[in-house]
Amino acid sequence: MENLEEVIKKFITEKVNSKLDFDLKEVAKIKPFFEDELTILDNLKEVRTEICYCLFFGLHQAAITLTNHLLEDTLKTGLLYSEYGVKLLDDLAEMDTYYKEGLDKYSSLDLSSTINRSCSKGLITKLEKKILHEFRERLRNGFSHSDSRKIFKDIKVPFYFGSFGKIEEEPLNFKEFSISDIPQFQGLAKSELAKNHSFDYFNYVYGILKRIEDKLNT
Repeated sequence: MENLEEVIKKFITEKVNSKLDFDLKEVAKIKPFFEDELTILDNLKEVRTEICYCLFFGLHQAAITLTNHLLEDTLKTGLLYSEYGVKLLDDLAEMDTYYKEGLDKYSSLDLSSTINRSCSKGLITKLEKKILHEFRERLRNGFSHSDSRKIFKDIKVPFYFGSFGKIEEEPLNFKEFSISDIPQFQGLAKSELAKNHSFDYFNYVYGILKRIEDKLNT
């Protein structure tokens, strides 16, 4: 009889192998993010890497949720450093007080206000601001608050229904249903929508992270 350790190892191996049907082109898209070096915003490296793992293993809803976190942390850290500067860890005695005023100022901001302030401070452009508000509404608020109407908006699916046994006598009825109105449809629909948007969302947010880092470096 297998011992507990062998059973667990077998379970993990089966689950991992079930996710290893990678498309090489998809892997090639993710690889540069794994290898990219962060400088001033090095504190965001861990969440960046976790998002990459989620994309790697097809955990797309998790990738979107973590990208929401990466976006807020990127903008708030950018605001903090742009106003108060980047302090090296060379004086630990002052580290717990150096950013207190800035943290009090920015930590509790909601995402809408954070995006707006980032634009007014020159960390992002007006076009980026517009796009981030669109992401905020659909991907951040929709997924974080489980708001189906924000996620699916007016997406509809066609259905034929009726008696298939009498299809020659009675034609099937046709109707389009809004996904946002039918909870039974939403599990698979969320999964597919996340699959189609998770990488592009992460790629866009990471691009903003790198541009903010460049501005902070100058």
